[in-house]
Amino acid sequence: MFNFCNLQYFSSTLFNEYQKLYIIPTIHEFWEQHKQQLWSEKAGKDVILSGDGRNDSPGHSAQYCTYSLADMQDNAILQMNVVDVREASGKSNNMERIGFERGMDALHMESPIIVKEVVTDGHLEIASVMKKAEKYRNVGHHLAIINVWHGGKIIAKKVNDVAKAKNNEQLKLWAPSIRNHFWYCSKTCNNDGS
Repeated sequence: MFNFCNLQYFSSTLFNEYQKLYIIPTIHEFWEQHKQQLWSEKAGKDVILSGDGRNDSPGHSAQYCTYSLADMQDNAILQMNVVDVREASGKSNNMERIGFERGMDALHMESPIIVKEVVTDGHLEIASVMKKAEKYRNVGHHLAIINVWHGGKIIAKKVNDVAKAKNNEQLKLWAPSIRNHFWYCSKTCNNDGS
């Protein structure tokens, strides 16, 4: 844009240098101060955490995963970790577990916060760590209630899987209707799960 308008502007090299020297250190310093303030406010208190990871790209080609742990009472992020796929032996599926463990170790062992429970998605490796690791034996682990969109997707997938068996081919035609009915029931049930 600046080249097109024939305007002078600093180069990408200079921008990256400014970012490295001034912007990133300032953001990091602010985050650390904010985090320490939150930790001191919650010192000695029982906290229920919610945790989830977010990859920089969908699928199995992610380079980075940011894992956040938040206080469920006030939605304040108490810990955040970024994991590079190279730290996970090149396996992007392992990044979420690594980010979770780093965050939990920081909050559970380094902070003055008492972590009573943690709620996560259905990541199998995290569930395994919470079940087997001695360091988390006093921390409850619960799975987040699946959202309606994912629930419908899972139901349709299971119906399609059953439809692959011989004499079940007709079920494939029903999968979209079953998914849509699930969505309708979820929308109109007024939070009555029975």
